[in-house]
Amino acid sequence: MQRIANFINYLSAEKGASPHTIQAYQNDLRQLAAFLADDATPDQVDWGAVRKTHLVDYAVYLREREYSTSTVARKLASVRSFFHFLAAEGVCREDPSLSLTAPRVARRLPHVLSVDQVAQLLAQPLRLPRGVALRDALMFHLVFDGGIHVGDVVAMDVSDADPESGRLSYGATDEQRRMVLLGEKAATALREYVQHLRPEFLPAGADEPALFVNENGNRFTDAGFGILASRHAEAKRDRAILELLYATGMRASELVALNEKDVNLAAGYVRCLGKGRKERIIPVHQSAIEILELYLQQARPQLLDKTSTDDGALFLNNRGGRLTRQGLWLIIKRRAKDCGLQDQVSPHTLRHSFATHMLNNKAELRAVQKLLGHANITTTQIYTHLSREHIHTVYDESHPRAKQIDGETSHE
Repeated sequence: MQRIANFINYLSAEKGASPHTIQAYQNDLRQLAAFLADDATPDQVDWGAVRKTHLVDYAVYLREREYSTSTVARKLASVRSFFHFLAAEGVCREDPSLSLTAPRVARRLPHVLSVDQVAQLLAQPLRLPRGVALRDALMFHLVFDGGIHVGDVVAMDVSDADPESGRLSYGATDEQRRMVLLGEKAATALREYVQHLRPEFLPAGADEPALFVNENGNRFTDAGFGILASRHAEAKRDRAILELLYATGMRASELVALNEKDVNLAAGYVRCLGKGRKERIIPVHQSAIEILELYLQQARPQLLDKTSTDDGALFLNNRGGRLTRQGLWLIIKRRAKDCGLQDQVSPHTLRHSFATHMLNNKAELRAVQKLLGHANITTTQIYTHLSREHIHTVYDESHPRAKQIDGETSHE
């Protein structure tokens, strides 16, 4: 396996390949080595003795395993890259893969969400019933802005609240009683919550004295408040993730690799490392900046595990560590499912949607290429097909002789 290890080091050190790409090459080449070794061990493969017939047999073997056409094409591309390297290193006198053909992969157009669907997906993490939203906002305001201990907030009864004046009292004994006067906005929220929304949480005939009650109609506990705060932190993180993916068109792997220092909120840009470790600077619009600011100020500190070292990762999982690609995938699928788009969204969907919507709104192809980090503009051109579909739709809906009335062409 030393030849494979040398090639992997070359990909990492000289080509700047991503960990995901390196893992794919390792898997593909180890499978090739196992096939060529036959009854021997993969370490005993003589790479200099491999001929084109061996590689053709391997291609047939892959098809017999019923791999998809795209998977076979990728595995054979790994083989070609490997033998190009071996030939350059002098291991092979001739490159046996030079005339090795891969199956033609049909180029599928990427799936793209409509602008309305994107808006629906972005709003989903923070979408809550009004009663829940007001209750949670009041509790967080008292704890995080007012500095009142969680235990005192969850111990408040309805009798401790004067909705008309916006006053709340708290404390276990008369000597410990404190009074807090809410601001106008919070006082208005308290009145609406107590008079109209709190009763919605209570079962018929319930006599629960607690001011803040959960969805079961019971008083919140300290632990219940902690769970609630964690859920809100995750929701703000998820909103920031979705917003940034659509604002920049970044790849999933690029997003999870971001550190806090890579985001400049004041200047309105994010710096990321793409394929081949090529750096690019991507502008971020004001709405996305505000969502990111909210996440960094309110959510990230709650997600950060106080017992672990903060490595500076921008997006954290619920254990305080760096979010992984798999974790990102689960977040996107869950949020898509919650708004009825589960069959239409993958981590790459927002990237496709970003590119298509930019072109639909008259962005130059070269500019979109730079934003996406494509080395070759032909990769970006696939989105022009989607843009043309949009143009055809607009044409069919707008041109008087393209409209159909009762199945007949309209005549003006």
